[in-house]
Amino acid sequence: MAESLFQITGLASNVDWGKLIDAIIENERKKTRVWESEIERLTLRRGLYQEFQAVMRDLKGKLQPLTSRTTLEGKSVRLDSLTPGVEAQSVVRVTASSTAPNGTYEVEVTSVAAAHKVASRAYGDVSASLNLSGTFRITQGSGSVDVSVSSSDSLLAVANKVNAAASQGGLSLTAYIWEGRLIVESTRTGTASALSFTDSADVQGSTSSSEVLESLGILDDSKAVANQLRAASDAVFTVNGNPVVRQTNRVDDLYVGITFEILSVGRVMAYISDDRDRIKEAISSFVSTYNDAIEWISIRVSEEKVENPKSELERKRGLLRGDSLLWQAKTAMRQRVADPLSGLPPGLDRLSAVGIKTESINYGKSGKLEFDETAFDAAFDRNPEAVRDLIRGAAARLLELVDGYVSSIPVNVGGAVVREGRIPNRIDSIDSTIRDLRKQIASFEYRLEMKKVSLTQRFTRLEEALSQLTKQSQWLAGVIAQMQGGGKG
Repeated sequence: MAESLFQITGLASNVDWGKLIDAIIENERKKTRVWESEIERLTLRRGLYQEFQAVMRDLKGKLQPLTSRTTLEGKSVRLDSLTPGVEAQSVVRVTASSTAPNGTYEVEVTSVAAAHKVASRAYGDVSASLNLSGTFRITQGSGSVDVSVSSSDSLLAVANKVNAAASQGGLSLTAYIWEGRLIVESTRTGTASALSFTDSADVQGSTSSSEVLESLGILDDSKAVANQLRAASDAVFTVNGNPVVRQTNRVDDLYVGITFEILSVGRVMAYISDDRDRIKEAISSFVSTYNDAIEWISIRVSEEKVENPKSELERKRGLLRGDSLLWQAKTAMRQRVADPLSGLPPGLDRLSAVGIKTESINYGKSGKLEFDETAFDAAFDRNPEAVRDLIRGAAARLLELVDGYVSSIPVNVGGAVVREGRIPNRIDSIDSTIRDLRKQIASFEYRLEMKKVSLTQRFTRLEEALSQLTKQSQWLAGVIAQMQGGGKG
C-alpha cells in the first residue's frame, strides 16, 4: 500500500507516532554514515594514488629518452662561415644521424641546383582567344610531348593543354598563369631536367600565327628562348676538396649518416661530433623528475593526519602514511639507481661513475639525486660507448620498474581481467570497494524504506483500532448515562 503524502498521526492516541517512526528510522540510518565516511576516505585515497600515478608517469617520460638512440648517439653539427659577410647557415644545411662519422668537413659551393623556368609575354585577358593555330614540342631529357593549339584557345587553355600533355607523356613540368604570363617550369632541378621548346612552323624574318611559341614570346625569331626566368643548373660543390655534382640540392650519398642541403654559393666548415649536451640535458631532466617523485613519496608516507580538517587538502593528509606500495616503490627506485650493471667495464658500471649519485646533503637520507656534469664529461671523454651503454642499461632497468607501477595493460589473473600496473590495480580495487559500499547503502536504504512503510501500516492499524475502542467506550458511557438518568426518574 502506498504511503500517503500527507498524514496527521496520533489523532486518536494523542501520540505523534509519525515522529516516533522517523526517529526509529533515523537511528538505524546511522549505520550508513559510517559507510559514507568510508567512501569519502577511499575517494580521497584514490585521488592520492592518481597523483602517485601521474608522478611516476612523468618519471617514465623522462626515462624513455635515455634509452633512445636519438638521445644517446645523436650528433652535434656546428657550422662556421669561411666566406666574409656570409652566414654559414645560408650556404649549406648539414644534418647528421647517429651513424655519421665525427670529423671536420669543408664545403665550398659554386652552384646551386635550380629548375628551368620560362615565360611568355604578358596578356591583358588570359581567357581571350589567341587566334593562334599550330603545334609546338616540349622536350625534357629523352622525353617530349607535342601540344596542338587552335585559334579559339586562350592563354589559360594553352596552359591546361601543356599540363595534360606533360602528364600523359611523363614529363616533369608544370604550366600556369602568373601576372598575365604563361609560365612553364620544370618540377625537377638540374640540367638533366632542362626544357627545350620547338615550334613546328618556322617562318624566317617574321612571326606567323602558326608559330605558337614565338607568337607567345617564349621563343624569338631564331627559335632561342626569349624569356628565361631561371636557367637549369646542377648543385656543384666540394667536400674537403672532393668535387661533387648533383641534380638536386639534397645530397645524402657522400658519407653514411650525413646529409648536405645546398642553399647558396659560399664556403663553410662543418664540425660533426657526439652530442653530449643532448645526453646531459636528458639526464638533468630525469634527475629533476626523479627527485620530485622521491619527495612526493617521502611526504605522503610520513605526513601526520590532521585533526578536524577544514579542507580537502587537510583531509588527504595522513591517508597514505606508511603505505607499503609507496615504500616499496621508493626502496626499489633507490636500489635500481645504485646497483651496478653487469657486462660493463670496471669503474663504469654504476651511475655514480658518470656523475649521477645520491645528493650529499643530510648524508643522502633523502634519496634524491644530483648530477655532476664535470664527472660525466670526464667519463665520456674516456669511454663514450661505455657511458652510453651504462645510461641506456640503467634507464631501461628503472623504466621497467616504473612501468610495472603505471602500466594500464589488461592481464588475465585467475580468470579475472585486471590492469597490470600496481597503481592502476590499487585504484581499481578502491573503485570496486566504493561500488560495493554504494550498493550496500542503496540496499540498506531500501530496507529502511520498507521498514518505515511497515511501521506506518502497523501504527495506522493500531490508531484505527484505538479510535474504534474510543468510539465504543463513548457509546457505552452514553448508554450507562441514559440508564442512570432513567432510574432517577
